[in-house]
Amino acid sequence: MNTTGMTPSAWIFMGTVWTVVLGMTVYCFAKLLTSKQFTEPDHDPDHTPTFKPEEE
Repeated sequence: MNTTGMTPSAWIFMGTVWTVVLGMTVYCFAKLLTSKQFTEPDHDPDHTPTFKPEEE
């Protein structure tokens, strides 16, 4: 009888799932922290936002 309550295949499944979860967390943080969107903005004084209405 297994005293831990989990079969070896359950341990393997749990380890695989946690590996995927942690891997995706690291991947997403790496993408977020290396994203150009969160670095210093371009300082272009001539750039002004423009609004172009939708054409009907």
